[in-house]
Amino acid sequence: MNKFSTDKSILKKLIRASVSKKNQAKEVSSHYDIGNDFYKLWLDETMSYSCAYFKRPDDTLYQAQVNKVDYILQNCTWRRG
Repeated sequence: MNKFSTDKSILKKLIRASVSKKNQAKEVSSHYDIGNDFYKLWLDETMSYSCAYFKRPDDTLYQAQVNKVDYILQNCTWRRG
């Protein structure tokens, strides 16, 4: 815990959402528009940047990502057709 800052001015910047659309766009761009090479360093081959759904303790990260997509597709409220 002693490695984290308790400077309240810094903490406010971290937890307060940007008000202006210009700042929001800049923040989103700085977070996501950095290219796939960075994400390939730590994501699996699905390149899924979200939570995974581990159905079994021995599921790999890849299997958990596939489980998540399958779950969403099976349980979504909209249907085609």
